[in-house]
Amino acid sequence: MFQAVVVKTNVTPVAVVCEVRYHRKSIFDGKRKTFQLEVPYGSGEYQRQKYELAKKLKPGDELYVDGYGEEWCDPVYHNVLQRRWNLKFA
Repeated sequence: MFQAVVVKTNVTPVAVVCEVRYHRKSIFDGKRKTFQLEVPYGSGEYQRQKYELAKKLKPGDELYVDGYGEEWCDPVYHNVLQRRWNLKFA
């Protein structure tokens, strides 16, 4: 699992689509390419819990994503200053 930053979120009744990018290796490297992470509402309790967690994500929050960009876990919600820092430098 790799640490990633949420760049943008789009919440619909069917799914949450988050645009995320992996952390930089250092501040001096360029920002990495963004990709989409889709969290469907689903029929199971586990899927609904993940959907509710994803609904709370804001740009600048962090989470751990696998190398394929399909599975994710452990969202970290930050305050306003930390989210701005992550969008600019992470």
